[in-house]
Parts: sequence; structure tokens; C-alpha cells
Amino acid sequence: MDYMKEKPVDDLSSTQHKIRISLTSRNVPALEKTCQELMNSARDKNVMPRGPVRYPTKTLRITCRKTPCGEGSKTWDRFQMRIHKRSIHFRSTSDVLKQITSVSVEPGVDIQVTQFASVMPNRLVSFYPMETSSATSIVQPYLA
Repeated sequence: MDYMKEKPVDDLSSTQHKIRISLTSRNVPALEKTCQELMNSARDKNVMPRGPVRYPTKTLRITCRKTPCGEGSKTWDRFQMRIHKRSIHFRSTSDVLKQITSVSVEPGVDIQVTQFASVMPNRLVSFYPMETSSATSIVQPYLA
């Protein structure tokens, strides 16, 4: 499989990666403040961030009876929790990512950093093999 040959990498810290930072919280002001700090930190490092992308709010609802024993009038409590989510996308090296994410985070804000495959400049990344002859040679013995 010549299309899957490993290529030596001289310096892993100099390769650029696609990075997504996902932030979730129940507290909107804390979430927006953390997003703004991450965006400012990225701009200070000359990285052009995209976002914050605002996702629809998830509303989790629970309806339960007020009385624990089941006696009395049928009264109900309704509880709900709203979860807000934002994501920021950018491309940078691993060293710059560590500097960007070193900002202080508000309590109650969860951060998830996802790093995708490295970005090679001026190259088309294909997920499918370029040669299909190897696939036909595997199928032919079974057809005979």
C-alpha cells in the first residue's frame, strides 16, 4: 500500500493542526467571557480564529410529583436545566495552542480541545486510495 507510506516529520511542533475548542456551560455570561478571552489570546498570537459558533441551547426537563408518598392532590414540579455551547476553530501549531489555552477559565465552564490531522500546505489530502488496481486484484480470486 504505497499510498499509506509513513513520511518522516522533522519537527512535530512546527506542523499546523486544525483545532476546535468546544465550551459548554449553564452560565451564559461566564461562557461568553471565556470565549472572548480565548479569542483575544488567539489574536495576540497572530492566529485568525473562527467563531465563536453558537449552538442551539439544550433544555433538559424533568417533571415529577411534589409529594413523596403519592397521597393528596396531584401537584407537579417542573425542573429544567439549560446547557449552552460555543465552539472556536483555528489552525496553529501545538506550541501556540498551549499558549492560547493558558487563559484563566471561569468556574462552571467546561472546555474540550480537539486536534485534527495536521494541515500540509499546498497538498490535497485524500481519504481514498489513488490506485484501485489493488482492490480489483483482491476481488478477482473470489469471482473465479
